[in-house]
Amino acid sequence: MPIRYVLIILLGIVLHNEVSCEEYLVRGTNDIFCVTDDAIEATPEWNPETDSIPVSPASAIKLASDYHNKKVFEGFIQYHAWTLAGATLVKHGDTNWYWVVQFRGVFNPLNKRGNDGSLIGGYSYAGDKIIYNRVPVLFDGKLATIRRDKPTLPVAMHEVTAESASK
Repeated sequence: MPIRYVLIILLGIVLHNEVSCEEYLVRGTNDIFCVTDDAIEATPEWNPETDSIPVSPASAIKLASDYHNKKVFEGFIQYHAWTLAGATLVKHGDTNWYWVVQFRGVFNPLNKRGNDGSLIGGYSYAGDKIIYNRVPVLFDGKLATIRRDKPTLPVAMHEVTAESASK
């Protein structure tokens, strides 16, 4: 078999493993949680009718809240006030589960800050007024793997932001 076919097959395997996951975008960041089959299979199995739950709702909520509350949100998402909205069990396959902890963000124009960090308010935009971020917590007591979705730009290119466009 020619080496190019072997390389194509290997590339296909790598790409399949990279994209075959349940994705959870954390809006206002470049974080995307990726729950893969391999990650789930490495966690304890659970039968809700006979077994104690490996990770309590309180533990899952604390872990997800610690992550979410430390995030510095970008763009219009920074003007949302966040609260815990709930935690849901998600079944994966026959015997594996994980938690998805959900946070509700409500647009609050008073959350606009001045250069000195003080609240100055008075901001509006036409986007969603209520949004949700979901954080998956696996039954091994850890967050799912985070991957960054913002690709590195080539040296000859740069990202255009509102600030750089006005210069």
